[in-house]
Amino acid sequence: TGRPSLTVTTTSFMVPLGVASAGALAANTVVVRWFRRRRGRALGVIAVSSSAGGFLFQPLTALLIEQSGWRNALLVLGLATGAAMLALVLIAIRDRPRGDEAGFGREFDTGGSDAGSPLVAPAPERQWSYRELLGNRNFWLLALGCGLLFGSDQALLASQVPYFQDAGISLPAAAMIASCMTLSAVAGKLIVGALAD
Repeated sequence: TGRPSLTVTTTSFMVPLGVASAGALAANTVVVRWFRRRRGRALGVIAVSSSAGGFLFQPLTALLIEQSGWRNALLVLGLATGAAMLALVLIAIRDRPRGDEAGFGREFDTGGSDAGSPLVAPAPERQWSYRELLGNRNFWLLALGCGLLFGSDQALLASQVPYFQDAGISLPAAAMIASCMTLSAVAGKLIVGALAD
């Protein structure tokens, strides 16, 4: 009929929503609330998790696809990842620090017992309203730049294994190549995070 199927249409909206909700946005929000003085380094470390995940899960995904087909493989990975994330959120993640955690005084410069450090005290943070943020030109420039970067990155990541397969490389070997490419981003993320501080 020429019309996209309901599955394709639903996937086109649900997958990006899930990635945005459970990916970098959620992780970065937690990190920003827990770190202030060394926020850049903390964001660099949390960004490494996507590289580590790509390194580990690409070969695993290829193995599951070969053994049980792509639908079953993605179902197993989705359920396992969802259960692990839910358990982590319920057991370990707290929205904001209470103030009695080790290192809190040093990180947030509250004058606590560990506040005396050679690091420069962070400047007071501005609280933005949604109206101010959405009316700010710099916000939209950053959003556009990040959107273009992440969009092109995801397009490359999604197409590299099929590209390697079209070149005659087996699925496990293609997944391992993609896995190693993902791992190579670790150093850059840590360096950029350190430079941000």
